[in-house]
Amino acid sequence: MKTLVNNNNIESNNTEFFTKGTKYRCIKSVKGDFTKGKVYDQSSDPTQGYGYFRNDKGIHHVWPQPAQIDHCCELYDMKPEDIDPRLYFEPVDE
Repeated sequence: MKTLVNNNNIESNNTEFFTKGTKYRCIKSVKGDFTKGKVYDQSSDPTQGYGYFRNDKGIHHVWPQPAQIDHCCELYDMKPEDIDPRLYFEPVDE
């Protein structure tokens, strides 16, 4: 399994992180729902706003594209570091 270089600038909110056909390795466990080191397939095609996975419990989970992080934080009273997918996943090429 080859890891793709993630050149996303965490400070930039204008990049798409989730792209069609890409798999993602969890680089930081997420409250028991996603396991560090495990590779996840997207459960449906990403949109301009969101990417989609089924977590370890089989539950459909939505992650915002970088451009949507600020909006999600305002809407759900969250911190960017809690929902920025670039801090939890990296694209991989198998």
